Amino acid sequence: MLVSSGWAYSAAAGYGPEWFGWIDLPAIFPVSERLEEIMHEVHEWSGRLLLALVAVHVLAVLQHTFIKKDGVWRRMWPDA
Repeated sequence: MLVSSGWAYSAAAGYGPEWFGWIDLPAIFPVSERLEEIMHEVHEWSGRLLLALVAVHVLAVLQHTFIKKDGVWRRMWPDA
């Protein structure tokens, strides 16, 4: 969701989407100010959701390691 909304946001804003300056991607949407605003919001909230999911996973690791002390980390990580 984050990648595709960024691609759509860039296309709707009139920028030529490219992948790290190596590959020019085709514009998947026409230039549109309203669509640009929508895709900006979708892209921003997708990034926030991704960060929240990562934070929840980190907190879960810390809980299992230091509070529950149930060895989940050792079972999941082969070299730990």
